[in-house]
Parts: sequence; C-alpha cells; structure tokens
Amino acid sequence: MPNTTTGTTDAPTKPADADPNVTEINTLVFGLAPAVALGSIYSSMAQSLGILYQNSVAAQKLQSVTADAIVTDGAMLLNAQSAAMASTVKNDADPLQALAKLIKQIKAMEP
Repeated sequence: MPNTTTGTTDAPTKPADADPNVTEINTLVFGLAPAVALGSIYSSMAQSLGILYQNSVAAQKLQSVTADAIVTDGAMLLNAQSAAMASTVKNDADPLQALAKLIKQIKAMEP
C-alpha cells in the first residue's frame, strides 16, 4: 500500500515465515519430535528384548543337549564298568577272589 504522506510503499509488517502454513508445520514438527523419538526408543528396546529372548532360548537348548550327552556318557560308562565287573566275577572260580578283585576295581574308580 502506498503511504499517502510520503509517497512510498510500506514494508510488510509480518516476517516471511509468519505465513500460517509455515508456522503450523514448524509447530507440528516440534510437537511430534518427542513422540517420534520415544517411538524409536521403544522400537529399539523391543527388538533388543526379542534378541535377548532368542539368545536365552538357544542357550537353554544347548544346555539341555549337553546335559543329555553327559547323562548318556555316564550311563555308558557305568554299563561298561558293570560288565567288566560281572565278567571278573564270572571267570573266577573262587568267589572270595572274585570279591577281592571287585573291591580293588571299585577302589580304583574312586577319585
């Protein structure tokens, strides 16, 4: 608008970014920033917990397999020792000698 007293035009009174659309967008961006940040944190935390649970399940399965292998190995060892003891008792004619050998074998197994 021209100024009637000086004959010049007036400068705009609003700054350039005072446009309502720009101001609303800036307010929207700043308003949503905390929500977006928390959403990102929650998503990251959920993924980390998922990986944690997967690792714990895998470790538990590995422990179960290891325990099964140890039990099987122990059972085979006991079976082999009892078979050796039985053959010792069976081959000896004198039961007292067989008992003495059996006691020696048992003492040899003690740690």
